[in-house]
Amino acid sequence: MSETPSATVGCYALRQLLSHSRILLLQGPVGPFFSHLANFLDSSGHTVFKIHFNGGDDFFYRRQPAEHYTGTPEEWAGWVERYISDHRIQAIALFGEWRHYHREAWHVADRLGVAVYVFEEGYLRPDYITLERHGVNGNSLTSRNPEDYRSLPMPPRPEPRPVDHRFYRAAAYAMAYYLAAFFRRRRYPAYQHHRPLNPLTEGGAWLRSGWRKKMFALTERRTLRWLASPSMHKRFFLVPLQVHNDSQVRFHSRFESVEAFIREVVESFACDAPRECSLVLKHHPMDRGYTNYTRLIRELADQHGLGDRLIYVHDGHLPTLQKQALGVVTINSTVGLSAFFHKAPVKILGEAVYDVPGLVSTKPLDEFWQDPGEVDEALFVRFKRELIRTTQLNAGFYTPTSYRYAFDCTRQQSAEKPLCLVVSGGDN
Repeated sequence: MSETPSATVGCYALRQLLSHSRILLLQGPVGPFFSHLANFLDSSGHTVFKIHFNGGDDFFYRRQPAEHYTGTPEEWAGWVERYISDHRIQAIALFGEWRHYHREAWHVADRLGVAVYVFEEGYLRPDYITLERHGVNGNSLTSRNPEDYRSLPMPPRPEPRPVDHRFYRAAAYAMAYYLAAFFRRRRYPAYQHHRPLNPLTEGGAWLRSGWRKKMFALTERRTLRWLASPSMHKRFFLVPLQVHNDSQVRFHSRFESVEAFIREVVESFACDAPRECSLVLKHHPMDRGYTNYTRLIRELADQHGLGDRLIYVHDGHLPTLQKQALGVVTINSTVGLSAFFHKAPVKILGEAVYDVPGLVSTKPLDEFWQDPGEVDEALFVRFKRELIRTTQLNAGFYTPTSYRYAFDCTRQQSAEKPLCLVVSGGDN
């Protein structure tokens, strides 16, 4: 399969956002990303509005004017509807579509015919962030029809600029955000955050994560070497776990929790998987400081008589595990997309942007264990190219040099339309 490399920086969704002249920003990722986005939009001739909900939003947004919402969550829908109408808002940009305030604003915007653009962590990490009109994953307008992609010519191979991710920069942003929210909480007396808004709790989680990373690197070293060895090649299924409060689990799957997902997958594996195969559950690195499923997994191993066939790891080189795996089972993790690259068949149990027959398995889970099938590599290349071109920005939320460069390049690129973006049934 011959491909020609091509540089990728901007995305069609960001150029779509630029087509609106009056843009409202709600909450962004922790850090100065939305402040820089506002500068970019302003320098491109747009009128930018911003609403702050807590002191962390206020702290990182160094532009004026901005509105401070101090009402209750119950009053928010009516308030934002008046704000959108009074300020003649044409588009809204936000990070995290399922936060309460964002969800209510999305419904109001849909009713008023105002476009909504959703930022999220990248579908194709580590060098991309996601921006989609309307929503992500289960709410994405991207086509799920494989024939839409098979009809495309073989595209160039994307060559993104590497993004310099720094764990401690993201941690510093998070700590600053939570401290500012805590010390300015009297200004926003009725605000309700989507997770505990306590700097001590959050700081403790980040410190715990750093300590656990070092500890598990030592205690799991032998297990990870064994999983990467020739003797384990295509002898195990990989289950990448998602963070415990992932909105993609709550709103784009039937599972009430990650624990419920673990229980169902382990039970199915115990009943239907070949006895010579093992099941490897991998903890999410961003959840390391918050959860530990060791006790649950030990109980399930005993309950189903799996013994050493049920393996739980916290770290490890993910591409190596994917290359070794017989198949990957996930709710809707972006790990599924990287698994295709490593030719690992994928079974999803939730709603995902990549739920395209030929990429993911359409078999029931009990049959997937017996025969996971193969990945259509040509289909994946075409799908990935369109996903990058339409929804991915070559940048990182916590790396200002990367997104400033991406903003500049997007402004210079032509507004080439996507080939496989579905715009019916929700194109608000």
